[in-house]
Amino acid sequence: LRGADKLLLNGLVSVLGLSLYLLPVVGEIKQGPIKEAAALARREGLEPVRWKLSTPSFSVYTERVMDSRRPRAGEVVLTKNKYLQDLTEYQLLYQRGGVVLAKVIR
Repeated sequence: LRGADKLLLNGLVSVLGLSLYLLPVVGEIKQGPIKEAAALARREGLEPVRWKLSTPSFSVYTERVMDSRRPRAGEVVLTKNKYLQDLTEYQLLYQRGGVVLAKVIR
């Protein structure tokens, strides 16, 4: 093989490696918590509101359109871990990878 052919082959192998191995791992890291939280919400019949989090895939996984606003007492909220401090009292239902599903007590 010539130098240019080796370079092309190396590039193809690199792209295939990224596409087949690395991207699915990164996708699972990013989407795994959302998918698990959605499965829990769907299984338990929860209707969470989304707060300070942009995750359209959650609605796809639950097959339900979500309100996007600050949660009220008695509601379940899907948000990021760092925003829990803004809630007065809550019960944690799910937490992984910075994604939280919690029931707001008051």
